[in-house]
This record gives sequence, C-alpha cells and structure tokens, in this order.
Amino acid sequence: MARGRMISKSLSTSEKWAALHEVVPALAEFAQSIYPLMVSHSDDFGRQQGDLTTVRYLVNPSSPRSFPEWRAALTALHEVGLISWYEVDGKPFIQIEKFDPHQVGLHKRTASHIPGDSGKFPEFPHQRTERRELKEGKEGTSTAPDGAVASPPVENPRTPQENLEVITTLVGKEILPTLGLSVSTDDLIEATKERCAKLHVAYNSEAVRKAVESALFRARLKPGDES
Repeated sequence: MARGRMISKSLSTSEKWAALHEVVPALAEFAQSIYPLMVSHSDDFGRQQGDLTTVRYLVNPSSPRSFPEWRAALTALHEVGLISWYEVDGKPFIQIEKFDPHQVGLHKRTASHIPGDSGKFPEFPHQRTERRELKEGKEGTSTAPDGAVASPPVENPRTPQENLEVITTLVGKEILPTLGLSVSTDDLIEATKERCAKLHVAYNSEAVRKAVESALFRARLKPGDES
C-alpha cells in the first residue's frame, strides 16, 4: 500500500465539497479537513475501516471533536457522495468515492482486506441499496433507538441488562486504556456503543451508560479502597 495519495486540486471547486456547507453547516469545515486525511489513509482500493473509534484515531488522533461530531461529519461526507459508509456482516467500512481516477500508479495494488466489489470499482450501487435498506429496517435488520444498527439475531440472545458486566469489563479493559480517564463520558459512551456493535454484544443506551459509570468508578478507586 502506498505511503500517500494524490489529492486533486479540483476538490476545491467540487460541488460535493461545497454541499457540505448545506448538509452540515456547523461542521462543514471539519468534514472538509478530515476528508483528505481519509484519502491518504485508505488502502489501494480507497477503502478503510468504518467504526468511529478506528477512523478517529487513524485519521486525526489529536482531534478534540466528540464522537457525535465525528459521526455527523462522516454522515455528511456520505450524504454528499464523497464517501460511502456501508456495512458488511454488521461491520462498518468506508469507501472513498471516485478514488481510482485521481490516483496514479495503481496498476499494482495490494489485495484489500476490506470487503467491496472491485469488479464495479469505484462505484458500488448495490452497497448503496443495502445501506438504504438497513436504514429503513428492511430484510430483518433493525435499527436501535439511538441510531446504532442493532446486532443480528442469534439463538438465546442475552439482553443488554444481562450483558451489563460484560460491557463494564469491555470499557475497563479495552476502551479506557485507549482513551484515558480524561475523556468525556459522552465520548466513552459512543466508543462503547461502537465496540459493542462491532462485537455483536447486545446493548442499549441505559446499559452502556451504567457500564461506563461503573468502569470509571472502578478505575478511579485507589489501591485498597475496594475494601
């Protein structure tokens, strides 16, 4: 995979680029700033992981923006057609649209580990249909109340409340060591939801908030305070 990517100067006058100011006025310049970085971090087919935690800490780890702001920016980039934010088997991925025409030297590409239809590259009309159906709740896939795509059905699924300790452990052992104790509770909640969705751990907003608060309490206990 190349160490960098070409960014065409035509981006400055792109209608899609300008449309960000209409779709997400307050975050338009933020969305514009991360788009070239997303291009530079994409694989040889213009693809990358699409969960918020990975995107944020790959593309701009020093960003002070919250997860909701990142979500809004990526959603806007998707809506104007600069990227496709899609799911395969419940896992989110990102495709840079019109990636191929602006890159040179792609006659030798490293095989992509991210699912996509290279035969129709760079357009993925069937994936757009799948994403629309997911959003509308078709084909047996439902959308959680807070906007997260619900986990696929499994036999004897555990409820979010039954998963409370599992989620708490996930926060304490994976998310807090990565984000740190200084991160806001809202960002921890968003990161936890992303991780639960990726691992197909059943959750809801109430369970995640309780798990985050419990994990924070445990993490801030001084040695010996447990007694």
